[in-house]
Amino acid sequence: MEFPAKSNVKHWIQTLNDIREYKEYIKAGSLEIDGETLTISKLYAMTFKPSFECSITEKCCDKMKKNYEFFTDLLKSGKVVYGANTGYGGSANVRYESVAKVQEYLVSHLKAGFGRKAPTELIRGVMVQRANSLSKARSAVREEVPLLLLEMVRKDIVPIVPLRGTVSASGDLMPSSYIAAAMMNMKGSRVLHKGVEMEASEAFQLASVKPVEFHAKEALAVVNSSSFAASLGSCMLFEANVCAILVQICTALIAESLEGHLESFHSLLHESMPHPGQLECAANLSSLLNNSKMSITDLEMRREDSKGLKQDRYALRTSPQWVAPVLDTLLRSREKLEIELNSSNDNPLIDDERGVVIHGGNFQGISVSMGLDHARQAIQLCGKLLHGQFQELVNGSMNGNLTPNLCGSDYNVDMGFKGCDTAMAAYCSELDGLANPVTNHVLSAELHNQAINSMGFLSARKLEESIEVLKQMIVQSLVATCQAIDLRYLKNYAEAIIKTILNEHKLNEKTFYRVCPWWVLVFSPPEAEVRLKEISPFMNGLRFKDFLSEFEEVAKPVLESIKNGTLVDRISDELGYGTKKVYRFLRQELNIKFNIGANSLDKDMEKVLSCINSQKILDLLQEIELYS
Repeated sequence: MEFPAKSNVKHWIQTLNDIREYKEYIKAGSLEIDGETLTISKLYAMTFKPSFECSITEKCCDKMKKNYEFFTDLLKSGKVVYGANTGYGGSANVRYESVAKVQEYLVSHLKAGFGRKAPTELIRGVMVQRANSLSKARSAVREEVPLLLLEMVRKDIVPIVPLRGTVSASGDLMPSSYIAAAMMNMKGSRVLHKGVEMEASEAFQLASVKPVEFHAKEALAVVNSSSFAASLGSCMLFEANVCAILVQICTALIAESLEGHLESFHSLLHESMPHPGQLECAANLSSLLNNSKMSITDLEMRREDSKGLKQDRYALRTSPQWVAPVLDTLLRSREKLEIELNSSNDNPLIDDERGVVIHGGNFQGISVSMGLDHARQAIQLCGKLLHGQFQELVNGSMNGNLTPNLCGSDYNVDMGFKGCDTAMAAYCSELDGLANPVTNHVLSAELHNQAINSMGFLSARKLEESIEVLKQMIVQSLVATCQAIDLRYLKNYAEAIIKTILNEHKLNEKTFYRVCPWWVLVFSPPEAEVRLKEISPFMNGLRFKDFLSEFEEVAKPVLESIKNGTLVDRISDELGYGTKKVYRFLRQELNIKFNIGANSLDKDMEKVLSCINSQKILDLLQEIELYS
């Protein structure tokens, strides 16, 4: 069968490159910034590792020195420059001679937040991102300012910052002011130093760090950007891209669980509507399922008519079309965020080489906000897909004659994954609510000066929540597909035994299965005995008790082997190139056992979720080596 060429694959390769870079920087524990090459993977690495060693290139330091000197000479000549000797925003008509006081009062009036606090990991990311932007030498700051931000990261001094209160338009002013306040040791400024809360001044003294006294425009340069939106958004896009790969893995496992048709990924289909993400998803799924024996690899037109469905249902058959905009959108959003990470985004910008001061609005985080709104909608599409697939998987009338609810014992008492099915609907509904864009919910702010604003940080926070929910859906899909694959193997084995016995006695299979499905024989022998009594006149002298005894003798050891996990390698040999590695990982590495109803599923779910939230899942994606 022909599938789309691997040359169409961009998102998967980019995400694996990001994972590789992330792990490199985690191992190195150091980062040199230059204002040009900060990536989402570098930022993600240092965000989650305290005491990260960060530095600025010598070239950037020289450029900042020249930029600062030009601006200082400009002020000495008597020029009035916004943010240095004026008021701010809607108060820009105010003039003030003491530039130091202007900076101090800027910070103090913005420092008005309260309530729930932002996570320390995020604050570290913001400080590095801000230092990177300032190192571009367009903000008229001394090199001491970004170097202090990086020294605070290195010595694990993290300002305590309220989570809410920014519109991400004149930058994330309120939360950023808490960083600026800590840098200048403003009275009442609180930080965490190595996890212990204290006054900023005390932390600086303990760590031998010298606070800064902001010169003209320097405090404004620290607070006047959408760094909170960009930093959190970048980290969440790293996770969103990993989740997008996991959703495709779940889909491949679903294809094997339901004996899906690989015809759905045929090159003719996707080259006929060549959206880049569609071509890639079809290539990814066909690569994951390469050599699979549990999916249907022949074209349906070449198979004998089974009187069943001629094609898969939408949640599997149109998965490449559905995932297409997810991959395309996440790549575009990633591009937007990395532009933002490496931009000068405060106001005004100072160009010492051209000798100009330019007033504008690069702090308006709308590109970030739109990118993150779109990413959330992409995440919601992933959730919709998993929900549709899960419903088909647990529904006994739709799952290709697997057990009702994927139960692993007597269906009369074992409800299997029914509870998970309900939870899946809850997760998906929450995801639907979180997908609502924030960019059409903005209000005029700050004396009507900020009449339009992005709410980018809110969009980033909602993306973080969306990813948390999607991860739970991914977990349920992974655990359920492992159960389904075991049941599919058991079904195929049991039906082969049944066929052999019936053929020996020249009995009709259709008559038999109309009365007694394979899973009743395997999991409910007493009920099977009652059912077989009904057709005993048609069993050509074969006593139903003899049939049950003969069946159980062969089938019971296989069932026990599935329960205790000794058949994992044999079952995985039936799976595709990529899916077998995931199945083995879940069954052997994480020790997720076949569920027989006696134990609740929550512990297994927590185990898989913990893995997805750790580096283990990144190791697994690299080990799959789909496109090495």
